[in-house]
Amino acid sequence: MRVAVIGRGTAGLIAAVRISKDCPELELTHIYDPRIPPIGVGEGTLPGFVAWIRYYSGQLSEKDFQERCGVTRKYGIEFEGWGASGTHFTHNFYPIDETFSYHISADNLGEIILDQIQAKETILKRVTQVETTTETATVHLADEEQRCFDFVIDARGFPKEEDDDIVQLDCLSTNAAVVQTGPAVKNQRMTRSVARPYGWVFIIPLQNRTSYGYVYNAKLNDPEEITADLRAMMEAEGAPPIGSPKHLRFPNFVRKRALEGRIFRFGNSFSFIEPLEATAIGLHTVNIAQALHFPMGRWTKRFQRLPFTSSYEKNKLVKDVQLLNRWLFRESLRASVFVAWHYSQGSKYQTPFWKNAKRAFEEGATTFPEPDLWAEMMDYIEAAKDFSSVEQFVQRMKADSGHPFSPFVDKPRKYCQWHLPSFIELFHGLGG
Repeated sequence: MRVAVIGRGTAGLIAAVRISKDCPELELTHIYDPRIPPIGVGEGTLPGFVAWIRYYSGQLSEKDFQERCGVTRKYGIEFEGWGASGTHFTHNFYPIDETFSYHISADNLGEIILDQIQAKETILKRVTQVETTTETATVHLADEEQRCFDFVIDARGFPKEEDDDIVQLDCLSTNAAVVQTGPAVKNQRMTRSVARPYGWVFIIPLQNRTSYGYVYNAKLNDPEEITADLRAMMEAEGAPPIGSPKHLRFPNFVRKRALEGRIFRFGNSFSFIEPLEATAIGLHTVNIAQALHFPMGRWTKRFQRLPFTSSYEKNKLVKDVQLLNRWLFRESLRASVFVAWHYSQGSKYQTPFWKNAKRAFEEGATTFPEPDLWAEMMDYIEAAKDFSSVEQFVQRMKADSGHPFSPFVDKPRKYCQWHLPSFIELFHGLGG
């Protein structure tokens, strides 16, 4: 079976390395334009990424991985100035000091993953269009060459055109960022998310530098005033800016269909949610796992012929495609409303940005495309109110089960990637 992965960003690399490692019987072609550089910012990850990268990096030792990727350990997120009281609070990984993830350099991570990709062919050309029928997908290249595949994973990034399949996530009011490099810092064990008058700033420590990103709404503020406020904050912290800032624009959106015909839209081609809770890589790894299970796993393990011909097979295929698309769509929606909730109580700044962000969350309750998911998250928030702290929750878990809380054993409640302790910490930190 001939499979193509389009893209060399984090999502494209994740897809290609998983196929190389887990489906070596597939004939993999990797297509990307080397003239398109990765965004190159520091990224935060969630705990599941640690085991994932250890496996898919060719079993690099912890020491070698840290040296090659410039990583630091991440134990959670420090929120500064968020919520009704504008105080500091922490969203931890649990168990504290035992469960961790990484702050990573996206550029260096890409080089590590690229080394592990075993593609039969690599095509270094720009893709202009991808078309699909029920049996094949055709990739159109910039030099007018066309290549046909049985399946294409399209990880080219944000959609270039409007599409009826795209759902804008209006509960999130950010759409731009200014990213700046600063000097390395020591002993920062968490990502910092700092509320500012025009938005918020992520501060991601790497071994040889620190990545600062000011996330804002470009309809309310222009890049120049954002850059000035970011540099003022950095200078106040004794972190002089290094080099020129990068200006990024992004939509918060999700497609209703990841899988259409023989095309699987992946990464930012499928959805994007602002970076507040480091959802991107976690969703990428979950989504590609689903694609490898179905439809690709079906073709490589259970069936040896294409296309399906009996009426039963066709009906089953249609149903499975619908279930896959709906599940992926709803998981991205869950992540979006969880992130939007962070704005529900505003911040210490009574500025147009924070008023607009809070209003977007409140209005989201009436316009959300899947209202049951909004209600589901509200149920988690109500459950969080039963505990004065995570420590109380842990003690109750011990009393009920005889052992401390473990997200990998007890799984008492989970909303997308987050367990009940996250809701307890955020509920009390934001001020209810």
